[in-house]
Amino acid sequence: PIVDCQGRIVVVMVGQPHDPSYSAACMEAHDTILCEGAAANFCKPSNNHRCGGFPAVNIRILYGKGQKAPSRLQNGTLAAIINRLVGSEAVMRMATYASTSLNLWAPRLHRHYADHLNALYKKLPHLCPNFARSVFPCAAFNFGSNIDKPRLPWQWQHQTQRHHDILNCPYRWCAITALGHFDHHRGVHLILWELKLFIQFPHGATIFIPSATIMYSNTAPVQGDSHSSFMQFLASGILWWVDNGFRTEKEMARQDPAAYAEMLKCKGKHRQMGLSLLSTLDEILELVSL
Repeated sequence: PIVDCQGRIVVVMVGQPHDPSYSAACMEAHDTILCEGAAANFCKPSNNHRCGGFPAVNIRILYGKGQKAPSRLQNGTLAAIINRLVGSEAVMRMATYASTSLNLWAPRLHRHYADHLNALYKKLPHLCPNFARSVFPCAAFNFGSNIDKPRLPWQWQHQTQRHHDILNCPYRWCAITALGHFDHHRGVHLILWELKLFIQFPHGATIFIPSATIMYSNTAPVQGDSHSSFMQFLASGILWWVDNGFRTEKEMARQDPAAYAEMLKCKGKHRQMGLSLLSTLDEILELVSL
């Protein structure tokens, strides 16, 4: 774990279970992601986005851009591919491990997620979790290249650009799992820019970072290696909608001016509230010793 000046855990490298079958499952997930990426036949324009020059597919609940309520992202022609990925037992195992690890290292944060999302699912039952045993409502598959096939000159290389995940909440963690056939000593290092850290990130390992707060990127795999990744996260707008009584701020202001005024006052306390959800290392050590 990496702690701040108050001893709060802000980044944690949770690695992977001490079980060879887990690493094998992660490799199965990687191979499945590559196969589905090849079947999708991504074109060059779809590879260019804020995070890098590689294709990425999201499956998520989203809220923003004038929406009156959260909804599920529609993936059009990619829906069948996403359904197969989400239904993969190997992917489900990764999702479960990340959620369980979040509950271990940040139990208050995990409970904060769960309380809000359970309320959301009760209010909008047509919205359901991506994975039965994961608290995260959003996931992303970042596709890499196939080492068995030569890349065309314009094809992607899985190297993320330096960026923040601006739609995520500042104090909430994003779970990133590295996947693939690569030498983690020579490539695919995770860079946390504000912390000035350059982290070896081997296949099957998971790390939690506050991706809206800390700028991050990764180095490219070396020639002949392949790399993909799986991420889980939570977009902040979902929680604000729940906190506003399952409505937009405009609706709240019109329907309940007193509650709206109180909500505006609470906005100034969000930073401290968010920090209070993070655990200290001493708290975790005390839990482990029980």
